Amino acid sequence: MCGFLTRIFLAIAMFALLCLSASAATIRVATSGSNTTGNGSFLAPFATIQKAVDTALNGDVVLVAAGTYSGAGNRDINLLGKVITVKSSSGPSQTILDLGRNKGFSATSSEPMPSRMPT
Repeated sequence: MCGFLTRIFLAIAMFALLCLSASAATIRVATSGSNTTGNGSFLAPFATIQKAVDTALNGDVVLVAAGTYSGAGNRDINLLGKVITVKSSSGPSQTILDLGRNKGFSATSSEPMPSRMPT
């Protein structure tokens, strides 16, 4: 009986893990994107990193296309306590945050350790 219960528990745990990994999304940002008509997809990216973070759920990846990002929504970005990854699709030399005298990211909403900053 104990072995049967163990197998059921393991099956439920594996199912839950598959559901969690299947739910992770990639949310895209591009200089040509739009926060009004975009939805964060490859064909309709958002214009600002903050809009993508606002839309993201725990486990999601915010993928920022090559280009220079400045202005509201691309500085003082609040991770909102989410466990997400924000990274460049082309590497840090191709994706630039023009912050002026502002900070780039704020992790002030109780973000747990797994949250990742841009790479």
